[in-house]
Amino acid sequence: VQAMAYCSVVSTLILPDSVKLINDAAFAVMQNLASVVIGEGVEEISSQAFTLCEKLTNVILGSYDFGAQKITGSSLKRIGPKAFYGCKLLASIEIPETVESIGSYAFRKTAIFDAANTGVVYAGNWVVDWNQNTIIFQGGNIKIKEGTVGISEYAFFQCLFVSELTIPDSVKYINR
Repeated sequence: VQAMAYCSVVSTLILPDSVKLINDAAFAVMQNLASVVIGEGVEEISSQAFTLCEKLTNVILGSYDFGAQKITGSSLKRIGPKAFYGCKLLASIEIPETVESIGSYAFRKTAIFDAANTGVVYAGNWVVDWNQNTIIFQGGNIKIKEGTVGISEYAFFQCLFVSELTIPDSVKYINR
């Protein structure tokens, strides 16, 4: 736990394929961390693993083909609660097909969260949150986009003014 938390020197972190688990708050509040490459062997990113890494802009969750611009291999199954919470500059992330659950508020207070103009917050092909502050309200009907594979824990917790939610057939996982 908190293996490198509060480290202010490291700007790039590359984890080898041999790593299986990133434990709670292992890399939290790393002030200059801008880029993370997580090895293909990581199965879980635990709670608050990268919380408040405010300069983090680039996260790769597995083996990556830069020519094709896609993840080519990953064992990642779970992204824990608040894993990337407060990473203000994180504007996009590709979620591997192997992911089965994403914890509550995993991408809250990120550029991903702030950019959600329909209220629904997408990280890759997952619904990860609800941002009522940015909603362009359309009569209380929310239609999750086709191709979405999962809905994270508490994604629609306390969402006000939603009267109808349409979930496409592409969704395989609906978390707590």
